Amino acid sequence: MRLILVSLLLAGFGAFAEEKTCVVKGMHCQGCQEMVEGKVCDESKYSTCTVKVTDMKKQTGEIHLVTKDEKAKVDEKALSAMVKDTGYEMKSCKTKKGA
Repeated sequence: MRLILVSLLLAGFGAFAEEKTCVVKGMHCQGCQEMVEGKVCDESKYSTCTVKVTDMKKQTGEIHLVTKDEKAKVDEKALSAMVKDTGYEMKSCKTKKGA
């Protein structure tokens, strides 16, 4: 019983996976969303990877990523290059604390 309590306590203080949401310019349709998603969503790296158009008129979208490994980090430069390869521009990323 003591071992279980200690394990639960330590799990609460462990490291968390990194969670980021990045803004992408130029996205305005389902095709844009699918193209970016196909390029950046790597199931071996991310437990969550979603891409969506957030404002069709302003042509903006977002990428939401959560790493699988608590030691892994989202490589923003590599991510930006992948987005650029699809014809769009990644503007900014925000990291969620305590993800």
